[in-house]
Amino acid sequence: MKGLKSKITGKGPNLVLLHGWSMNSEVWQPVLPLLEGSFTVHRIDLPGHGINADCFPGDRLEDWAGAAVSVIPASSIVIGWSLGGLLALAIARHNPACITRLGLIGCSPKFTADTDWPHAVPADLLDEFGAGLNEADDKTVKRFIKLVALGDPGAVQLSRRLQSIVNRNAQAIMPALRAGLRLLRDEDLRQIFRGLARPLWVALGDADRLVPVEVVAGLVQLNETVRIDVFENCGHIPFMSYPEMFVRRMRSWLGE
Repeated sequence: MKGLKSKITGKGPNLVLLHGWSMNSEVWQPVLPLLEGSFTVHRIDLPGHGINADCFPGDRLEDWAGAAVSVIPASSIVIGWSLGGLLALAIARHNPACITRLGLIGCSPKFTADTDWPHAVPADLLDEFGAGLNEADDKTVKRFIKLVALGDPGAVQLSRRLQSIVNRNAQAIMPALRAGLRLLRDEDLRQIFRGLARPLWVALGDADRLVPVEVVAGLVQLNETVRIDVFENCGHIPFMSYPEMFVRRMRSWLGE
């Protein structure tokens, strides 16, 4: 098995960007021009995704974290979107020394609802996507993209942009797609979130269909040091919906 590869541009402190399920690192294009003058940006395609389609270390989150740590420089700012946020939390557990600050975008430490975590999606929704992969993975990814884009004022245009990103690059391999859905359904990283001894940022859209904004109260209860920015009229991808505002708020969190 080959090791993970990353796309590195810019100059400055190391900033690692991790994308979400079924996507690839090209989703970060809207913010790259705003970041590359101040940061060395490391865009890492998740295992089995994009340029790392030939690297699939296993279906456990710890397998993915171990592979990612091998290409993350020491003392990096790490920002993960959606499934990439779960991976960022797992990296913090696996090798905390490589992370100086941690940002979670459209991400909760537990994606599925439970009796003590009501503001999340039903596990059945992710099971439906998993069942769909067995029948027509292209249709399932397209359906997921539409769900991700909901809540954005330009949802139709945004879903087309996301689909174009998937179409221009190799689609994630089936084992990675299946594993990613299981991770979103089953992982509970609230204890990591609670005990994180690093500056922590969460950015959410107020109309996100996957991570309801009502989860804010639960996040603050877990870790009162967290900074939370809520983007108005926004769905699951604030850095694509409002790239300039996203980078301004990110820089504010970094104290710039």
